[in-house]
Amino acid sequence: MFSRILPWLKFLRLPNVLTVPGDVLAGAALAGIPFSQTPGPVAAVCLAYLFGMTFNDLADLEEDRLHRPERPLPSGQIPLPQAKGLCLLLAGAALALLPTPGMVLLLACVTAYTLLKKHSPLAGGLLMASCRGLSLLIGAGFLRGLSPLFLKGLSPQILIAALMWFGFIFLVTRLAEREHLPESHTRLPWLIPLWLWLGFSWLEVYSPLPHVSAWAVVPGIFLLMLSLKPVMDIRRLGAVRPRHIGAFLSLLIPLQAGVLVLYEQKGFAVGLLLLYPLMKTAIKKIPAS
Repeated sequence: MFSRILPWLKFLRLPNVLTVPGDVLAGAALAGIPFSQTPGPVAAVCLAYLFGMTFNDLADLEEDRLHRPERPLPSGQIPLPQAKGLCLLLAGAALALLPTPGMVLLLACVTAYTLLKKHSPLAGGLLMASCRGLSLLIGAGFLRGLSPLFLKGLSPQILIAALMWFGFIFLVTRLAEREHLPESHTRLPWLIPLWLWLGFSWLEVYSPLPHVSAWAVVPGIFLLMLSLKPVMDIRRLGAVRPRHIGAFLSLLIPLQAGVLVLYEQKGFAVGLLLLYPLMKTAIKKIPAS
């Protein structure tokens, strides 16, 4: 049974979606929105993310036939008409579940990323980063009626977090462009823990927790330690591999949990952290990139 659904799980890159709910929850925590209002946005943003995964493979089909023939579509494990149908269904379901300007903008960014990434890696990286930043902003009520429509209506901590998400994903996306090179001597991996540390430090300034509290300090230290592990492995190998991209992406979960701790949502933070070992295990069977 599992062998039959495994190609679909690989097609969806399902482990990656485990990093998505925390974006919305972190945004809601930063905006002070009750978590009782988040199930719909969480589900909708997850569906939009899965739409992006499927649309990406459909757009890259010819390239994958040459360079990644083991992927579900080029290997024939998934029929092309069914793949197209699922892709459209995911986009429609996301919009039906959250019919807001924010979701329209998110789906537009996902589509633009897939269409432009080959022509301009820089534009692709910026659009991918915008998608993850928008996921957090949707959780914070941006462009869905729970807060003002314009950036001036967002608090400093929400803007800092959105920039933190944006920069982190932009750096990981650019690093992913090197994952199939035999060698890749670059300082780019070192920027990732530095960016996370700077962003988290600024969020601590606006946290309602006392700055001397261990709860305000330990999450940032823990995140920094986790982010340095793939950096050191890249340095040892002298090359970037898909497992490193997966390791960096999985850092979104402790990052989201850390934000929830800073904004006094410790119970939900623990729930998110339970997804971290699940994702690390799933990536061994289902590649994250």
